[in-house]
Amino acid sequence: MYTLIARMNPDYDIYLLFSTNESHVDLELTPLVEALLSYSNINVRYFNMYEYAEGTPLQEFINSNQLLQSKFEKVHTSDAMRVFTLYKYGGVYFDLDVLSLLPLRVLNRKNFACLEQNNRFQNCILAMDLKEGRNFSSQYLELLNKNYDRNAWASNGPIMIS
Repeated sequence: MYTLIARMNPDYDIYLLFSTNESHVDLELTPLVEALLSYSNINVRYFNMYEYAEGTPLQEFINSNQLLQSKFEKVHTSDAMRVFTLYKYGGVYFDLDVLSLLPLRVLNRKNFACLEQNNRFQNCILAMDLKEGRNFSSQYLELLNKNYDRNAWASNGPIMIS
């Protein structure tokens, strides 16, 4: 899916982010990774979430290791990191399984979330302007700090966004 997004948006830099505890990670060149890297606008980055959160509103929460104690560690880490990355840098977030049929410039929106049939917002697609979206992302991070539930699959992502 990222290859289609890259092809439709050649003027956009696309980052595929992975959280790791390692200081250095060698990327395994599987056929999928090779296909992704064949696009000049796709970038693969690894980050240590403790370093990534340093000096930010999420630092205390990350340092508490609550994500590591979750029944849904990968899902909860992804939920937190996607909004946190938009808080830090702004931009558009897509889950890996999201298909974009139009170029991003057609959206012409700086801040939005995906709305499902049941009138609930989802976090599979998020856009936040670095300045205008900061209020929303700050509120989300504050809620995450106060109400994190390590035993509920969606409560820290889609439900919290809604």
